[in-house]
Amino acid sequence: DSFGTVGTTWGGTWYTDIGPMILYQEGNKVTGIYRAYLQEELSTIEGTISGSTLRCEFLECNEYKGTAEFTLSKDGKSFKGLIRYGDDGEWGTWDGAKKK
Repeated sequence: DSFGTVGTTWGGTWYTDIGPMILYQEGNKVTGIYRAYLQEELSTIEGTISGSTLRCEFLECNEYKGTAEFTLSKDGKSFKGLIRYGDDGEWGTWDGAKKK
């Protein structure tokens, strides 16, 4: 029901306000897929961890590119995030919680 290296901080299934997301962590690198706004086409995300922050680039529905930055909660069960489409779009929020 999920994948991701066992015992990693970011690996696993997340429920986010944009849609369900599955992340895989290898060292400080993270890759994953998510279903943006419940669209049929999967979107991709990849990034790098620095401390409790994950900085990512994404390709949504094979069309919309952007960047995101997630900050992990102290208990590792949720994150607060920012999302921006394109290089100069306005920042919005992208928050999530890890599946139990």
